[in-house]
Amino acid sequence: MIDRLRALALVLPLLVCSAALAQATSETNSTASSHERARAETAFLADQLQLTAAQEKQALAINLDHARGTQKLFTASTSSRYRAQRLQELELEREQKLKKILSGDQYRAYLAARSAMRQRGFGITPPSPAKPAEP
Repeated sequence: MIDRLRALALVLPLLVCSAALAQATSETNSTASSHERARAETAFLADQLQLTAAQEKQALAINLDHARGTQKLFTASTSSRYRAQRLQELELEREQKLKKILSGDQYRAYLAARSAMRQRGFGITPPSPAKPAEP
């Protein structure tokens, strides 16, 4: 009996430490993933819209905030309906922030590029209008 308690006393701290390490690794990977997505989105915008250095820096901050918000949604245990609604809200927030830093021509080009990507199946799409009930 005493040997079992000693064995448990040795194994239990190892289990706790390994769980903590796994969680820390997961958080690091999701943060890196958020940074990578934000950099890729910003590079795309910089290329498509010919952003200035200042605009690129601001766009990176906006995209990083958006990527972190979406990452939190996908790691949280929330309903798919809530997640879809919140993703649309995050997308709208990002769009409003980008509109403030882009010129009129850049913003129109952004909307055109976003529309083209949505037609190809990328990005968050707005909700469909309600269909009338069929008789």
